[in-house]
Amino acid sequence: MAKYAKRKRWTLPLPKGPIDTVQEFLSRPALWIRVGLFLAFITSLYVLMSGWNPPFPYRTRIAPLRNLHARTAFETADRDATLVARNQAREKFPVYYVNNSRPLDELRQGLIDELFEVKEKTYAELISNNLWSRFWSIDPDTSLPKAEDDTEKEFDRFKNAFAKDEQLEITRKSIENAFSDIRRHGLLRSLGHDLGDGSMQQIQVYESSIDDAIEVPVSMVRMAEVLDELKDNLVTELSKNSDVIEEPAAAAERLFNWLKPRLPVTLTWDEENSKQGQIDAAAAVKDKMKQYLPGDALSYQGVEESIIRAGEPLDEDDLALLAEEHEAFVSSQTVSQRLMRSAAFYGLFCAVGALVAGYLYYRDNELLFDIRHFVTLLAMYCLTLAIAWTVSFDVGWRAEIVPVVMFAMIIAIAYRIELALFLSAMVALTYSVCHGYGLGELVILSTASTTAALLCGTIRSRTKLVYVGFTVAAAVFPTVLGVQYLMGQPIGNGLFVDAAWFAANAAFAGLFMTALLPFLERWFGIETDISLLELSDANHPLLKALVQRAPGTYNHSINVASISEAAAEAI
Repeated sequence: MAKYAKRKRWTLPLPKGPIDTVQEFLSRPALWIRVGLFLAFITSLYVLMSGWNPPFPYRTRIAPLRNLHARTAFETADRDATLVARNQAREKFPVYYVNNSRPLDELRQGLIDELFEVKEKTYAELISNNLWSRFWSIDPDTSLPKAEDDTEKEFDRFKNAFAKDEQLEITRKSIENAFSDIRRHGLLRSLGHDLGDGSMQQIQVYESSIDDAIEVPVSMVRMAEVLDELKDNLVTELSKNSDVIEEPAAAAERLFNWLKPRLPVTLTWDEENSKQGQIDAAAAVKDKMKQYLPGDALSYQGVEESIIRAGEPLDEDDLALLAEEHEAFVSSQTVSQRLMRSAAFYGLFCAVGALVAGYLYYRDNELLFDIRHFVTLLAMYCLTLAIAWTVSFDVGWRAEIVPVVMFAMIIAIAYRIELALFLSAMVALTYSVCHGYGLGELVILSTASTTAALLCGTIRSRTKLVYVGFTVAAAVFPTVLGVQYLMGQPIGNGLFVDAAWFAANAAFAGLFMTALLPFLERWFGIETDISLLELSDANHPLLKALVQRAPGTYNHSINVASISEAAAEAI
């Protein structure tokens, strides 16, 4: 027998330390599955929201709390300078004129015909039919023919000048050469277009197609300025053939006297093509750019009156300038700044995720442990943020309230009101922070979602959600007015329009939820009060089947009325 008996006794297991508890918690595969799903949804939102870039926090009708200045150097189109440049392009555009050179050809032929008569007829014959008087020159002082013209001696002198040119071929060629530039450019007495319709110094001349138009100075087509050139050309061309044509200067003087009063207008303003050319010329002017440096006051017109000031609601022009400044600021961000913002973005959502997970663990842990419910909640949360972010691209709609209110209604109907209040507050918080809209937006969205969730406890009619939407709208309208005023917004039309937009969108959320309710009942497998009331309908197929089976399976006293009463009492 052993000297000492070995004594055995039961002992309680030692309690686990904090480190052991944490290790055991972190070793659960279910935990990392949920963390992975959560990070996947955050990454989707990160890409959608461009979480690496700062948001654009400005909206129409919202007044900034301070004068806005450029945060970085950038260029933007100067509308006024561009408008001035385009107007100048219209005014300086050389308009189109159609040149009909045929009258000049006929004029030259008429001159040659009369020269033949001069060669063939006597002085007396030409005096009798006034043909010789057409070659006389007019005294500019008296506006009468010069005395020496009406003499037979001058007539013989002129006639002998062309005696050697029997067929007038050399004379014809000389006159044609003298008219070469005039024929190509055309003639007019005065411009057909007015000041402002195009350039008054240059025009474009064409005969058949504007593609062949040539640009010429007005001085080369205005008849009063072309006459001296025509006279010099006649002298020059006739002098080249002085061996055939005697006294070419005197002959040129007589020919010019005949041509001067008969020169035709050959140019006609092409108004249609000119107007289109002005439009094209203005469109071709590039935008004039205005340079902004960091700290410069933002002004879309570049003048003191248009500076974006504190307390003045933003309009479309202000937003366009702010968008360009924001785009330049985003482009100036360094890699380190983008990484820091990305870390802050993930940090915000991780903090929100931790709050939601803690709430579910202590209040609704079945939603946390059931992977299907967890994924559903997570997907709805992220989808609500994604839709709110997408519809807020139009900075005037205030439509982000629609998905937030609908999210609160769905959670309240499918799960619990308390859960709807908490999750919708988290949605409002993350949306407001990520979009840079601040406390005012958070209060408005929270008010709308809280009111919607509290009113969705019982759904006894298909119109209940419509009334919920209108009630939320009635609560949101004064909330917007009060909160925005306290946040520094001036009382005015812009603030009332903002409140009306928020209220109208809240009412729309109720209307949309009314149509969506039957699908929610099917998707979530829930029975609302209205669906239970529908089951109590005596014509419902379920009750008919129950009555048919009652004689063989249930108590013979069961009937449709008793089943309807039981369903009503259950409600």
